[in-house]
Amino acid sequence: MQENNTIKARHFNIVDGNIRLRGKEYYWHIPKTLRAANIQKGDIVVVRDIGRKAKVVVIDVLRENIEETGKKYEVVLSKVRSKAKDITVENYAEWVNEKAEESESEKNLSE
Repeated sequence: MQENNTIKARHFNIVDGNIRLRGKEYYWHIPKTLRAANIQKGDIVVVRDIGRKAKVVVIDVLRENIEETGKKYEVVLSKVRSKAKDITVENYAEWVNEKAEESESEKNLSE
């Protein structure tokens, strides 16, 4: 069995505390060093995107024979967060809201 080496993902914004997927789907290459990280659908990863780093939500993970297709993609740099079993791309907004509330409460405690 061969490892998955490509992800299909989308950029996202946080608007009013909710995550909103934006733009179209793009593809990135998973380097061999990160394939052991077991990147799955719904994970948030950091990718290289037009000379900068960006976080994206993984929509699909697939195996692509790059030698045959001749395609070349930017690379995935790291895995930020694994999805929980019950978390999907659609309900990441809840997770983002929880994290925002936690950071606000930490700020209030420090003041």
